[in-house]
Amino acid sequence: MRENSPNLQRRTLLSATALAVAMPALAYGRRSTPLRLGMVAPMTGRFASYGASGVPGAHLAVRIVNEHGGITALDGAPLELIIADSKGDTKVTVAEIERLINDEHVSGIIGPFSSLDALAANPLSDEYKVPFVSPFWTSDKAFNLNSSYSRTLNLTSSSHARTVVKMLDVLRSKYKFPVSKVGVIFDNSEYGRTAAGVVKQLLEKSGIPVVLDLPVTPGSNDYTPAVLRARDSGADVLMAGFYFQETVLLLRAADALNYRTPIIGFASGFSDARLPDALGPDVAARALKAPVFGTTPGMREDTKYGPLQTLLKEATKETVRPGVTQGLELEWYGLSAQAVYVFKQAFEHSGSEDGIRVNDAILEMNLPRGSEMLIAPFYDPALAWEPNGHPKNQVPSIAQWQDGEPIIVYPDDVAAGAVRL
Repeated sequence: MRENSPNLQRRTLLSATALAVAMPALAYGRRSTPLRLGMVAPMTGRFASYGASGVPGAHLAVRIVNEHGGITALDGAPLELIIADSKGDTKVTVAEIERLINDEHVSGIIGPFSSLDALAANPLSDEYKVPFVSPFWTSDKAFNLNSSYSRTLNLTSSSHARTVVKMLDVLRSKYKFPVSKVGVIFDNSEYGRTAAGVVKQLLEKSGIPVVLDLPVTPGSNDYTPAVLRARDSGADVLMAGFYFQETVLLLRAADALNYRTPIIGFASGFSDARLPDALGPDVAARALKAPVFGTTPGMREDTKYGPLQTLLKEATKETVRPGVTQGLELEWYGLSAQAVYVFKQAFEHSGSEDGIRVNDAILEMNLPRGSEMLIAPFYDPALAWEPNGHPKNQVPSIAQWQDGEPIIVYPDDVAAGAVRL
């Protein structure tokens, strides 16, 4: 009979195969019960801009994973993201993580946010045997907890510190910039103290005197006294470590006092693309001409790194996205998406949602540079972690503000321009 003809059977088989390829979400065995990921980030409070940038990136990655069939090793289970507002408060962070684990039954946590949060909350990952992957915190001190269930994706404080001291050596040797004494000013937080400590140790080894060692209380609204002390120190270069909001306050105070000593920032605030808008055009034109340098992970819209460009192409389908949504910073957007991809890979490789097995898969992870799952361009040759959660193979860059844009000037193999002095 006609319906049993070989040609018709062949066409039917081909059509079914094409449908399965074109619509992986409808693959046989699709599990309807989602795998839940919790994300703890500041959505309100003084650090809200970080959460507002990170959460949309995580949502994008979840959508991509689900549109491509979910977690295939678990019958196509979709991912579901549960957001918790840490409010920039450590106590709230701890409470929200416990709620996500005990009440929401998440299989992993994206977070916590700050280095202080990490010191307080990371022991919970070992207690509950739920893996944490943070796009945010950076303090090397947190690794002393020896947590085997928590780790960060972000550039660590020691990575920032080593790079700025290398940059100072480049300014002195390659560009003949005279530096006889350095001032170090930093946010009096866990991150700031740890990074500044490494900077000072490295400067001492280089034989460069530190004439200013100034912690600034977090939350201060007036940086005029700090800038006056920096000016009075006579430092040739100021090395500074602050979050974005504090970087804005420091640069405004420096501009008001006409303080134009070069600044090398050992925190992402000094390379943040939002700086010109936050400072305003007149202040930015003056304050960012000092020159001003800052460490950066290189997560930018103009990067040529293929996996990040693929993510940005997918982002064009989103309402909230880099380059369109005011105040959204690609660094936190991309790293939050990266955290989702890490969990996706761990679920696939473990074939489980059990915290112990998922964590073992993360510890064994070695995502090669250029992989579609490694969108962070500052790992070379691969993304991997030490057993205590310290990331391996981090290679940060340095950007200098030139004509209103943060141009990468170091190292040479990724530089988009030369240093201007």
